[in-house]
Amino acid sequence: MRKIYLSFLIFCLISSITVLSQQTLKVNLSTTIRPVTHCASGSLYGITEALPSDVANLMAPLKPFIFTQPALSGSGHQQGVEAAAVPVSAKIASTTGKGTTTISTTTYTAANGIITVLVNVTNKFYAYRIHLTPATITGFEKNENNEIHSSPNPFDQEGSKISFKGKFHYQITDLNATVGKKAMVRILT
Repeated sequence: MRKIYLSFLIFCLISSITVLSQQTLKVNLSTTIRPVTHCASGSLYGITEALPSDVANLMAPLKPFIFTQPALSGSGHQQGVEAAAVPVSAKIASTTGKGTTTISTTTYTAANGIITVLVNVTNKFYAYRIHLTPATITGFEKNENNEIHSSPNPFDQEGSKISFKGKFHYQITDLNATVGKKAMVRILT
């Protein structure tokens, strides 16, 4: 009985070793499960107006969903008032990704006046988030075919005061503008 048990045990060990040695992991790079959900843009992350030069082979195969660009902050200064990520959006437009830029109140220094941020947008560059400390928002204006289309701010009355401290997210969506058209965000400080 002992010989039978030992023979059976040796047979099981040899067959399991054989099975393990024959397994191969194959990766098919031509198919994807889903697009990459978030990517970073801007010079700190290697995506600028000039780099990478080969978007079709280096960025597009990742099937990106959204590119995010941080606001001006600290010594890195990822972008200025003109939002340097906007020219990068022209490069992103050839991929599946959309772009969003965060502009913080540290960008705006004028006191007691309307600050107008003028940026070029594309149909891929669809949203801005403006992080605010207490301030007044006058709304959103879109200049299209030399006509200004106004949208109110997210409060009950246009120009309402933000009374709480901390960050507030005002996301302007569905710009649907083409290259060359402009969007203006006005903030009353």
